[in-house]
Amino acid sequence: MPCSEKRTRLLLARGRARVHRVVPFVIRLTDRDAASSQLQPLRLKIDPGSKTSGLAIVRDTEALDTASGELGRGAAALSLFELVHRGRQISEALTARGAIRRRRRGNLHYRAPRFLNRTRSSDWLAPSLQTGSIPRWRGYDVLGTGHL
Repeated sequence: MPCSEKRTRLLLARGRARVHRVVPFVIRLTDRDAASSQLQPLRLKIDPGSKTSGLAIVRDTEALDTASGELGRGAAALSLFELVHRGRQISEALTARGAIRRRRRGNLHYRAPRFLNRTRSSDWLAPSLQTGSIPRWRGYDVLGTGHL
């Protein structure tokens, strides 16, 4: 979970943590293991889109409203990500590749034409649509917590 710079410096100086990644700066505690730690319940929220998809790691929060006495629920976003799909790039690359192929084959007028050799499977999707297929991610442990 996020912590302050001072706490990070102290943990590193005392040997209780080590640097896991420099960019973004992430430390790993060395004196704890996952079995004995109390982990916060986190969720991965996905907002799929055609050109970009939004990803958010959120923690559910509960706050007591002092005026009405009701318990309000919300979500605190810990990390936000934007995933840019390559669908447009793939489509343009395939179009250019097809044009080059047509030009090359147009020069071979003496060869017999090709036909009926391009059957597709029943679950076929265009490459530009495969990149935006977010439901493929279900079942993966995205956060590395052991929970799906």
